[in-house]
This record gives sequence, C-alpha cells and structure tokens, in this order.
Amino acid sequence: MVVPVSSVSARITEPPLPITSLILSVLILMVWIRGVDRLFHH
Repeated sequence: MVVPVSSVSARITEPPLPITSLILSVLILMVWIRGVDRLFHH
C-alpha cells in the first residue's frame, strides 16, 4: 500500500482535530517502518 505524500501532508496540515492528525501520522510512521523492515529483512 503506497500513500501519496501530498495527501498525507495535507491531512497533517489541515486536520479536523490536531490529535487525530497526530495519531494518523504516528500510525503511518509505524506502518512505513514495518514495511522498510520487511524489505531489508526478508
């Protein structure tokens, strides 16, 4: 699953709630780190 950076940054800069954007960014970060970890460690 690839998420465009523009849509992610738009959600973070214009969030319905600051807390929601924070949680969203953290979740995306965790998923991204897991994806990179899987790529390097098969």
